[in-house]
Amino acid sequence: MATLPDQLACSECSYRGEKTKNLELHIALVHGKLDEFLKDDALVDSKKVKFLTTPKKTTIGPHCPICDMKFTKAQNRDHVSLLSQCFPPWLV
Repeated sequence: MATLPDQLACSECSYRGEKTKNLELHIALVHGKLDEFLKDDALVDSKKVKFLTTPKKTTIGPHCPICDMKFTKAQNRDHVSLLSQCFPPWLV
């Protein structure tokens, strides 16, 4: 994608996407680029290793493991990432 002169226009047909992601999907699926990549065993293996070594999101439960505060539905990640919410400022 980075080598295309126009990041929103297909170089093989008249397709023009509104976003780069749309063009990526178009090229991969319509022009068979995905099949080409999947045939490259070294590329697939390197992507597998990268995926398996990338940290995954984990559920930490309904309470903060540091200060035991009860979380609202989507609050837990933000709360734990901001240590100042769990500790006094002089400790962080």
